[in-house]
Amino acid sequence: MEPTTETICQDLNELLQGCHMGADVFQQYLASTKDPMLKQILIDSLDVFKKHEIELTQRINERNADATDSIPMMAAVGSFFEKMKAIMADDDKKILDECVRALGMGINACQTFKEKHDYLEETLLNAVNELEKDYKHLYAELTSLKLN
Repeated sequence: MEPTTETICQDLNELLQGCHMGADVFQQYLASTKDPMLKQILIDSLDVFKKHEIELTQRINERNADATDSIPMMAAVGSFFEKMKAIMADDDKKILDECVRALGMGINACQTFKEKHDYLEETLLNAVNELEKDYKHLYAELTSLKLN
């Protein structure tokens, strides 16, 4: 059974909320980190979140639905705890570990969306594939930095 446009938009909004949360938390990490290489990856990550916030918003709006521009209450609670971790991350290793974990969650969210909606039009799946690819690239950069 094919999900409704409403269901698709709900799932797209979940990906969008993840971008909002990622941008919010990574901004906190950027303010706390000292390592110049980690700073640059965080700046690149913020660019990725912004790019995909725009893309996902466009895809939702194309379906005559409202794209979320905020984080719902339960996600806000999660975001609050992530911010607390950012504040308490007193060294770059902790920040790096949290960033790797967060991007892993983003990759999983993209994969879950694609499994649930594998029959959708190519432009939408391409947008989610691009999001996943960007997350994987950042994940690899962070993991590489972690190993050095």
